[in-house]
Amino acid sequence: MVQLRDVETWKMLPGVKSGDLGPKIGYVSKDNGWAAFDHVRIPRTNMLMGLCEVNKEGEFSIIGDPRILYSVMSGIRMLIVQSMGIRTVEASKMALRYCTVRRQFATVKGTRVERQVIDYQTTYTKLSRTLCRGLVTTVAGMWVNKNFELMMKDV
Repeated sequence: MVQLRDVETWKMLPGVKSGDLGPKIGYVSKDNGWAAFDHVRIPRTNMLMGLCEVNKEGEFSIIGDPRILYSVMSGIRMLIVQSMGIRTVEASKMALRYCTVRRQFATVKGTRVERQVIDYQTTYTKLSRTLCRGLVTTVAGMWVNKNFELMMKDV
């Protein structure tokens, strides 16, 4: 744990730079940022050294199996892919339902009946493709997730 800002002015302390990376697509609950330190001393007692360690000489080392550390990141990314597929299917389903009940433009001569929006070839094609992409992404995400779980048993 390290202080980044002056408590009076809220400006960055000398040697500290930080910034916001913006929201992650599909993972908005995560607040992403970066920090850089130049000649800033952080007491060892303030370091949260659960997965890595800095000894008294200042040498950095990883504690534990790096495969497990990497697997956590991989697992989260796979869940993001799978959930994005599910969200795409849900959005496509809403759009398809709306375009099925929504009518627009009476294009047939002699009639006042408007066409369903889904009857327009461009709309139908775009929404069908989006739905298919969502389904394929969801199935691929489920397959990769299943194989990931099998791999984790081996690790």
